[in-house]
Amino acid sequence: MIKAIKHPRTRARLLAAPPVPGITNDLTRRRFLAGAGSLLLLAPYGCGDGGSGAGGDTTSETRTVRHAMGEAEVPAEPGKIVAVTGQMDLDALLALGIQPVAAGANFEDDTAVNPWSEEKLEDDVEVFRFRPEVNVEQVATFEPDLIIGHEGWMEPVYDQISQVAPTVVVPYDGGVEGEDAMWYEPMRIVARAVDREERGEEVLSEIETALEQGRERLSGLGDLKVSVFTALEGYQAYYTPQSYPGYVLEQLGLDRPEAQKEIPAGVEDPSGIEFSNERLDILDADVAFCLNFGEEEYLDGWESRPLFRSLEVVEGGNYVRLSEAESNYWYYPTVFTPSLMIESLLGHLEELGFLEAR
Repeated sequence: MIKAIKHPRTRARLLAAPPVPGITNDLTRRRFLAGAGSLLLLAPYGCGDGGSGAGGDTTSETRTVRHAMGEAEVPAEPGKIVAVTGQMDLDALLALGIQPVAAGANFEDDTAVNPWSEEKLEDDVEVFRFRPEVNVEQVATFEPDLIIGHEGWMEPVYDQISQVAPTVVVPYDGGVEGEDAMWYEPMRIVARAVDREERGEEVLSEIETALEQGRERLSGLGDLKVSVFTALEGYQAYYTPQSYPGYVLEQLGLDRPEAQKEIPAGVEDPSGIEFSNERLDILDADVAFCLNFGEEEYLDGWESRPLFRSLEVVEGGNYVRLSEAESNYWYYPTVFTPSLMIESLLGHLEELGFLEAR
């Protein structure tokens, strides 16, 4: 199964992605679970089974929605929706033409969602901080009829938050219905929850179209080996074909360096493989992209290392340090980012001379 990338550090201006189920930061998880006990005071908000809760919708009509943590009885027409984690949950709603009443902030200033989401978000949507743990009482203040969020963040508080209102949890890496890519099943879960399944399939079809157009554009570069990695102080890793950018590159028909295809034994997370300074050679490829999360000064020094500068991809001028904005496209798998990543990739391949400019 394709895995979503774990963000290596929370020190970057772009905050960490939710923990991938089964690959959770234990310290953070313990803190979540320790705090969850005090939230039992919220029991009066609802029945605790993902049912009616205490949201603003009073209709008795509901439909059963299967999601990553079970089932929820969702109002036929939920009026107030909270996208708790401000990522795929928010982007799926926006792609479906629905504005939530509130969305979780994904940046350190507490008021910003991902830039591609922000441009589609109406001014009256309240953006709130949901880290370092989901505050159930805060979510309750929005009086939601429906709550949506990512499994990694929602799991520790699910029993409590589902008492506030029907709660639908999307898996961060898909897989509930057997889909491997990380946007298909999350999109379908949200579409079912808001009764816009037809539009949901149209959104997925648009992603397929973008991938197909990208494949056609890159059809003459099938043997091009592309390396994708990140380097931050205290953490450096290359992303395998089992990561989000690796999946997109594979769908586009591009190859990866042979050394990056084999997953070392005992690796817990096969999507991002850490490497030592002595193994910088594993990054070599025809083209290499570095995901940049704001540590520009550190990257300047890191890239000046003789071993890195001696890589063929660097000597040949085919190394690209992505901008922070681009790195977000290459990092977050939502229904909006695949096309943005493809646009970024094609643009750089044009600049490097692998493709004719259009």
